[in-house]
Amino acid sequence: MTTSPRVERNLRAAMERLLSGNPVASDGRLSPESLAKEAGVGRATVYRAKHILDALDERIAERRSQVGEVAFLVDEVAALKREIETMRSAHSREIARLLASSEVLAQRVQLLTLENDQLRRRVSQGQGKVTFLQPR
Repeated sequence: MTTSPRVERNLRAAMERLLSGNPVASDGRLSPESLAKEAGVGRATVYRAKHILDALDERIAERRSQVGEVAFLVDEVAALKREIETMRSAHSREIARLLASSEVLAQRVQLLTLENDQLRRRVSQGQGKVTFLQPR
């Protein structure tokens, strides 16, 4: 025995409401009983509409596989966030190391500049002997 087109439309609309999480007349569970309540028909009518139950089962299976994929993606996002945090930490350490190196190098340049100024003064005052080398 089959169901009428009107009952089938009601069952399909009820199935969509249940799957979208917007039940009107039932508890919202994805079950034949909730589908019957949502469509305003008896459970026997739902069980007679085998193709509707098959479609519901198929959609529930799709949803479960998507939930599995979502869980995988949530784990992946968490792993990527941890990786970003690790990289930020390493980046911060590298910046601190480079800043310290640049300070040391700046001090060395300053010391060499002072030594160079002293040597230039000594040469200009005739205190030192400078020998110029010829380029090769």
